[in-house]
Amino acid sequence: APLQRTATAMFAPLGNWAHDVQAFGDPGARALAARPVMAAIPPGWRSATGRVVAADIAGDRATVTIDVGAEQGLQVGNAVLAVGGLVGSVSQVASGSATVLLVTDPESMVGVRVRPSGEMGVVTGSGMDRDLGLDILNPAAEVAPGDEVETLGSVQRAGIPAGLLLGRITQVDASPVESGRSATVAPVAGMTTLETLVVLTGRR
Repeated sequence: APLQRTATAMFAPLGNWAHDVQAFGDPGARALAARPVMAAIPPGWRSATGRVVAADIAGDRATVTIDVGAEQGLQVGNAVLAVGGLVGSVSQVASGSATVLLVTDPESMVGVRVRPSGEMGVVTGSGMDRDLGLDILNPAAEVAPGDEVETLGSVQRAGIPAGLLLGRITQVDASPVESGRSATVAPVAGMTTLETLVVLTGRR
């Protein structure tokens, strides 16, 4: 199919931004654009490639709309990847589109494991253009800036698999408390520059 020009906009009074995008229905064009992302797909997972066609960053909100949906096998809870690793999960699905809750959204919570220590924790969003918050379960955890933060994994067949890179620690709280330690994490990608995304639609 020929390339088609699509413009989508969110209203400025809400603090949203608009972004013109070019929808590409040609499967060859999709595969070419997604090639850098495909390397991050875990073995044994089905996937669908989509383009970001709209965004909502009102206040602390951080969601994008992509041009693939239920017709391509997407379900709520699917992991969404950009070059480098995980950037969000599917929160709403329509027949030909879906909403992605980005990891920077305050409603986003992802179970994680820090490497190389193996410590477990939870990453939450802090708003657009801010590092993520990381709560580490072990107050004596030996973690440091530069450590990689990976997904812990989901038991759901179409959920987030384990071992996806989510970001790297930028700062660690020097004063741990009995309930654990806290840190900040830089996500793997800039949320305002996302274009081609790959959704893991389920295990084969």
